[in-house]
Amino acid sequence: MPTAQSIRPTGVTIKILAEDFTTKLRTELVRIKAGTVLPTHRHTNFEWVYVLDGELQDEFGRYKKGAFKINSKNSVHTSRSPLGCTLLVIRAGTYVPSTLPYAKKQKNHR
Repeated sequence: MPTAQSIRPTGVTIKILAEDFTTKLRTELVRIKAGTVLPTHRHTNFEWVYVLDGELQDEFGRYKKGAFKINSKNSVHTSRSPLGCTLLVIRAGTYVPSTLPYAKKQKNHR
């Protein structure tokens, strides 16, 4: 089965700040270079994203510096950053490559 590593394109760097192997909870500093598009993927559990710098985009919106986005369990999306961005990500579970239609529309972002 493909893993989170296999969907990480060139242009994305992840620094793990904390990780609990029992609960699969991780806190990460993620940097996405300008012009990078991540493949469509599904979240096996929640993901919270805080935009520290730049701008992140997906089918549900644009998230600029200071924005907070919640990707719920089984949500599917395609992230991109035309300008580049730095994110603080807290997540449980992993990412699974997906060609499925969106599992559910996300509305919990600020």
